[in-house]
Amino acid sequence: TVRFPRLLSRRIRGSSSIEKTAARTAAGEHDHLIHSSFDIGPYYQKLPSNGRSSVQATANIGGKLDLSKMDLSKMKKGITDILGGMTPYSSYAATMRQIIPLRSSSAAANKPPITLALQHRATASTSELPQHEALAIGFSARVRGYSPKMNGPLSSSVVGTAEIRIPVTLPANSLVNDGSVVVFSDWMAASRWTIRDIKNKVKSKTVGSSASAPLLSKPMRKASAGIGLRSFLQGIPVKVDFSITDDGKIGANMAIGQDFDV
Repeated sequence: TVRFPRLLSRRIRGSSSIEKTAARTAAGEHDHLIHSSFDIGPYYQKLPSNGRSSVQATANIGGKLDLSKMDLSKMKKGITDILGGMTPYSSYAATMRQIIPLRSSSAAANKPPITLALQHRATASTSELPQHEALAIGFSARVRGYSPKMNGPLSSSVVGTAEIRIPVTLPANSLVNDGSVVVFSDWMAASRWTIRDIKNKVKSKTVGSSASAPLLSKPMRKASAGIGLRSFLQGIPVKVDFSITDDGKIGANMAIGQDFDV
């Protein structure tokens, strides 16, 4: 029996499922998965000058079922045949956030302070990660100015964001509320698993053969910087960002929702 400290046990949540993926693999087949997910945290900590910090983690553990290797007529006898035809996989992610006031709110009565907001996320996985989960890692490695779809499936990533949030007071009206100006910088480094033929040293489309082995690809890197506007339009949080990427592309993006907080 494993016993967790009381505070730790309150912050752990888990779920399990057996599923068939809607998306097809490169071989044109559906994945059949046994999947468990565990969320740990968030845990909060106070920082100097009324700052605050949080950290949380996620672990996904599961296995791919190869139905061709299973004797379905013996399934009633136990789970041995199920485990014998299963290829395990796992992925792990950790996210840390800090909100640090750069000016005390007491310096200006009834006005929120200028703040520095930081967010960093690291993700790693094994080589047998299902395609749809690898795509989810790629989508979460977002850098403003780039489309998340351009990342494709990823196996590991480190993503960072730094923002300076400057409150702005707008003239009183019933349409737009007070907001803020955000100066930001995003960056990411990521890689994906590739299958390489050991004997011929060329990429192989066959996974799982004795002559092939998974290798991490050369890391990709992206970065951008820009300025954004935040406000509430009739109670709806609206975000507009203008960015320039490290390869010189200028873009704009509009979204609904609030920025990360602690």
